[in-house]
Amino acid sequence: MQLIFVELPKFKKALSELTSLTDQWIYFLKEASSLDGIPDNLGEFLEIEMALNIANQVNMTVEELEIVERRGMMLQDEKGRITYAEEKDVLKRRSP
Repeated sequence: MQLIFVELPKFKKALSELTSLTDQWIYFLKEASSLDGIPDNLGEFLEIEMALNIANQVNMTVEELEIVERRGMMLQDEKGRITYAEEKDVLKRRSP
């Protein structure tokens, strides 16, 4: 375990200057509220991308959250249909 103490106002690195995972987390902590989307180099790590999505949802209205949830369910349903179709196709090819 490693502890890192940072005074956020003193962290001055720009997005293009982030060289380590620690830099990226500090940048996230400092700038999450002002980001409109997920910058490419922050989206490289699933955990940071998930944290940015959560931070984005905190500022949403109830209606916006419901829309996001419905879209997520629709995507899961579509993935399920694709998986089912692929499995059905594999079984069809195996049968004589």
